[in-house]
Amino acid sequence: MFAPTLRDDPAEAEIASHRLLLRAAFVRQVAAGVYTTLPLGLRSIRKIERIVREEMNGSGAQEFRMPILLPAEPWKATGRWDLYGDTLFRLRDRHERELLLGPTQEEVVTELVARDLPSYRDLPVNLYQIEWKYRDEFRPRFGLLRGREFLMKDAYTFDRDEEGMAASYDVMLRAYRRVFDRCGLSYIVVEAEPGQIGGGVNHEFMARADVGEDLFVECVNGDYLADWKAATPRAPEPASADGAAPLEKVHTPDAATIGAVSELLDVPADRTLKTMLFDAGGETVAVLVPGDREVEEAKIERLLFPTPVRRFQDADTVASSGSADRSSWATSISSGRGTRPRCERRSSTKTVRSGCTRWGATASASHASSRPPSSNSTTRWDCDFRRRSRRSRSWSCSRTGIRNEWWPRPSASTESCSTPAWTLRSTTVTRPRA
Repeated sequence: MFAPTLRDDPAEAEIASHRLLLRAAFVRQVAAGVYTTLPLGLRSIRKIERIVREEMNGSGAQEFRMPILLPAEPWKATGRWDLYGDTLFRLRDRHERELLLGPTQEEVVTELVARDLPSYRDLPVNLYQIEWKYRDEFRPRFGLLRGREFLMKDAYTFDRDEEGMAASYDVMLRAYRRVFDRCGLSYIVVEAEPGQIGGGVNHEFMARADVGEDLFVECVNGDYLADWKAATPRAPEPASADGAAPLEKVHTPDAATIGAVSELLDVPADRTLKTMLFDAGGETVAVLVPGDREVEEAKIERLLFPTPVRRFQDADTVASSGSADRSSWATSISSGRGTRPRCERRSSTKTVRSGCTRWGATASASHASSRPPSSNSTTRWDCDFRRRSRRSRSWSCSRTGIRNEWWPRPSASTESCSTPAWTLRSTTVTRPRA
């Protein structure tokens, strides 16, 4: 057997799994994030594929294959051509037609089913494939954990209505559990951000590990698990306005950060309010958060999906204001207990509020435009990937791969948590790819 093992740890291997894969002759690196799979590695992949196929076929799914090389037009129509940004491998053929290497393939399968299954009577149908995916990662690392080329099982269900979609999800949920159980993996299921795939409520299967790509939070009662980016905290108790002093404008020269302002005015950071600016498809979005907190960009991306969101840089601030001076005026600080300051330097805006289904909390984002964004102003995928009307009947389709578009609402016993705080696990997690 061609199995050239290594005596010593390769210098480029950062974690144990990467070192063992190289030393045991499972893979060899060709370029950053790109690997040749040697005979031992390929035998292991084939065993995992067999388990996945048996469970998917046993659940009523049908295997098919979609191309890796995809046209750009469907991706532009859904907005994901811009949303993926530099992550897409983009190329042009000899006729100057724009193409890409598929990182995921909702556009292809949706068009296929819409064309060939015109009636709701043809539904439900569940299609899956095991195929290579490509993402131009900025910094490939940790061996196969974060590569530019990876093998993924992705499944797509098409249902007549949301009830059917929920049932399809439940079938896939059980199939996934059986796959991971048969592989002998210790895993957890957490609420997660959909990222560029889109969708309403999403969950991921994760494995606890010392080195990984993500963090998750776990309620001390053990009844709530969520990816760090998707976690929704319990709303704080309302602050009392008793003894609040009137707002006043305070000059803060050379204090361009909340830390500097807090030190200058001798006020705790959590008693200040800061405004973070984002570019959302060419429009300016202002997000207000307490001074001691940071904006989770994934939540902004989800709120405005599929509009691409980018945090303002210094050049954007200069272009908007015509001046590089960012420290002329800071927030007004009130000495009254429980009163949060307001930003005195702001344009006329309207505010969009978003409710939290778990805790009942609200978050707001101010949009510096004449009107807040509506569901009609952008393409939004909520729970189902796309909805079509055929002969006065509606059908919806949902992606049921690792990230799923449907999850039953929490039961009454888990709708709220008796403990307002979480414990952040001091470990990172890997995302197993079937």
